[in-house]
Amino acid sequence: MLRFARSVVIGLVLLLAAPAWATPADGNPPAPSAPSAEKRYLDYRPMMFGADASALGLFVLALAGEGDAQTVLAVTGLGVYVLGGPTVHLAHAQPLRSLTSLGMRAGFPTAGALLGLAIAGSCQSEKDDSGLGCLGVAIGLGAVGVIGGALTAVIIDDGFLGKVPLDGRPKTARYRRSSPEVAVAPLLEPRRNAWGVSVVGLF
Repeated sequence: MLRFARSVVIGLVLLLAAPAWATPADGNPPAPSAPSAEKRYLDYRPMMFGADASALGLFVLALAGEGDAQTVLAVTGLGVYVLGGPTVHLAHAQPLRSLTSLGMRAGFPTAGALLGLAIAGSCQSEKDDSGLGCLGVAIGLGAVGVIGGALTAVIIDDGFLGKVPLDGRPKTARYRRSSPEVAVAPLLEPRRNAWGVSVVGLF
């Protein structure tokens, strides 16, 4: 009888001490493995592409136009190119990305133009003493730099900055992630001879 009682006591002690054996050496119980959650994104890149497509359409119309209409269309297209992307970023509660977009859209073409002019600075026209040959080279390289810088800014902005991870975003941005819709389009009134940019938003 005494042996039986001793065996029961030893069994109870071992049973109660089992959780302590499972505890790591540092004294902390093993943390349960959290299920891996799929990372979600807020993707508004199609809206960015739409704004830049509108700007490109205005530039094409400007090339086909004449007189004052050509100038107005070109200036309007430039405004949509510079402000369209930053406006879409702001509509989705992304002020830092909006400033980045504005800086790239204004800075990259300027840097490209300066680079083209710097390369053209080494031009030496031997056949034309008036320097018109070098002037043509400078204009051509400057235009190439502007177009290359603008395309680089659009590719980076529309391809990468328009996709934002939802994790860790502020509550205001999460609340507004699906509601805002912004469209940038030219505003034309031939009767009044009025031209401009129309920005329509749904918040």
